[in-house]
This record gives sequence, C-alpha cells and structure tokens, in this order.
Amino acid sequence: MKFKIDLSNFVTGEIEIKNITLIMGMPRTGKTTILRLLYDVTYYAKNEVVPAELLSIINAFDTSSAEITLDNFTVTCTKEEEASCKSEDRVRRNEAVFSNSHEIRKEFAKLY
Repeated sequence: MKFKIDLSNFVTGEIEIKNITLIMGMPRTGKTTILRLLYDVTYYAKNEVVPAELLSIINAFDTSSAEITLDNFTVTCTKEEEASCKSEDRVRRNEAVFSNSHEIRKEFAKLY
C-alpha cells in the first residue's frame, strides 16, 4: 500500500506500507499526524464521508492545498477560509464525522 502526502509549501512525502511498518523519529516531527491522515483517508475511502479530523488537520497547516493518496484513492483539500476536501473518484458534500469511542473500538476489533 502506498501513501503519498503533498501539503503545498510545507511537506511532500511517500510511504510504502508493508506487513510491518515502523515509523520512527524525534518528538514533534509528524509521526502522529501521518497516522491520523492515513486513518482519515482510509475512513473517507470506506465510508464516503470526510472525517472532521481531516478538516482540522488541513486547517492547522499554513498551506493553501493538500493532496493525499492511498493506493488509487486521492483526496484533494483546499483552504481559503475553511478547509474543504473531496475525492477525485466521487464528489460529495463535506459532512463532518465525529467518531465515538465505540466506533473506534469496533473498527480496531476487526483487525484482530
């Protein structure tokens, strides 16, 4: 699985995720943000709804646009006043989804 991030004027990178992938680095270098973006794009691809957390991450960066790709699924976000995101594959309203702890536990239980 390939995960690409392009936050204009800030950071560009690509990660290839294999069976076991280890993300290491000094504190405050973006490891958690990368994992949050990975989860949010996966959630959007599966449920066709933009997670509120994705919008808050895009709002937090001083960047005008972002493109995040997971395999063949690409999400493009722009920020003028507030961030908005859409998929290249499907156009849908930017509905915010707030995951509760029950939903999160249910999703992670599927992994085991």
